[in-house]
Amino acid sequence: MWKKNGKCFSNPLILDGKIIFNPKKEQLLEAGYQLFAADSKRMPSSAVRYSSLKIIRTLGTQWETIRKQLEDSGYLDQFLSANYIQADDPAFQLFLREMPNEFITQLDKCRWTNN
Repeated sequence: MWKKNGKCFSNPLILDGKIIFNPKKEQLLEAGYQLFAADSKRMPSSAVRYSSLKIIRTLGTQWETIRKQLEDSGYLDQFLSANYIQADDPAFQLFLREMPNEFITQLDKCRWTNN
């Protein structure tokens, strides 16, 4: 099952302003969806990575609050040391639980690319 921000995918997919019925795996991944097994555990084939720097920049002034929470939980050094962080990483999972909804909608901008 495909999920994004805890919500299951349902047709159609809107990607870059285009409406796509029955999208391909690559299109769902590009839109930020992750593949979960029936028991809701994330499957490794859908590893999505996010740029730590892009996350910090996107958060702007909210970063200091999140930084403190990561520091208190012992994950700050790991978060800052990484060029990118995988969606299933414990530090990223903690980070997501603390994020305001308006940031979650911007998360696609923070995806890691090799370009």
